[in-house]
Amino acid sequence: MTWSPPDKYIWDFWFARRGSELHLFFLQASRRECGDDPERRHDLASVGHAVWTSRGWKEIGPHPALRRAEGRAWDNTSIWTGSIIRNSATGLYTMLYTSRCAEDAPVWTPRGKFRPQHIGAAVSPDVISWRRTATSRRRPVIPNPGKQSGWDGVNWRDPYLVRGRDGLFYAFISTRRADAPPDSGGAIVYLTSPDLERWSAAPRVLIASTEFYQMEVPQVFTAPMGDHRRLCLLFSAQAEDCAAGRRQRLPQNQCRTGTYYLVSSPIGRPANGFPPLEEPARLLAPGWYGGKIVKMGGRAVFFGFRWEDARGRFVGGLSDPLPVRFDAQGSIHVLEEV
Repeated sequence: MTWSPPDKYIWDFWFARRGSELHLFFLQASRRECGDDPERRHDLASVGHAVWTSRGWKEIGPHPALRRAEGRAWDNTSIWTGSIIRNSATGLYTMLYTSRCAEDAPVWTPRGKFRPQHIGAAVSPDVISWRRTATSRRRPVIPNPGKQSGWDGVNWRDPYLVRGRDGLFYAFISTRRADAPPDSGGAIVYLTSPDLERWSAAPRVLIASTEFYQMEVPQVFTAPMGDHRRLCLLFSAQAEDCAAGRRQRLPQNQCRTGTYYLVSSPIGRPANGFPPLEEPARLLAPGWYGGKIVKMGGRAVFFGFRWEDARGRFVGGLSDPLPVRFDAQGSIHVLEEV
């Protein structure tokens, strides 16, 4: 089953916790404004909000949690995928989000010309009411570094926030190498911050894949697998994002649209930096996109949105929570058939 309000399209999503409450934030677009054409949703996206209850998800509204800026602003096109974390030093929740500027000149990529993506920030005392930070009202807090940086000048989106044991905040970002072959180059990089306002200038590479054109909506975490913990990366890709080399090496059922994952070898103690993630990536949930693993009721569960139906039409929505198992050999399993 999927949760999907009938008047809107819903796709990429992320979570926040307030005490014992689990809050859901998601990209949404009105079906009426889209003219029932789901491809139009990308330029009409705002951020919706719901909270988990004993009866399932309950929307909080009626207004979006965050929408595009008006007038001439760096984020005046639409709002794309974000991530939320609480800063215990200030008591505020910070949401990093993706957007574009309608006045920016498009930049060439192997799949056409697109406007550069940038990352901004909004804060909230209660996860209910959000306002852009003073910096984000003027400019992106993590701007696209451009083609001169070695990345493709367009893909710079889907931040995922975590707090490290070193006390720093980490923002993992989906991007693509500028010098990659036209069917690959997808990468996840990260920047660090002491306070969610000042971010390191030069991104470091978590993974630069030869297998995928893009690695969307990442989630980075460690998980116990047997007697050790391993670093895990979830990301999503479409079938067309699989590079020719992956198609030649792996069965066709490992080159489908859905949520994929990578894991590291067991993490030693003490850990020093991020251990390398071991390719090839494995397909965790075919057909379910934007997948995230979160704890509910003391157990790990998977959520995703349905990419398309049997006729190839976009579906969206949000799956029921599906139980997850981590095994000692470094594999992740969704326990119910997806």
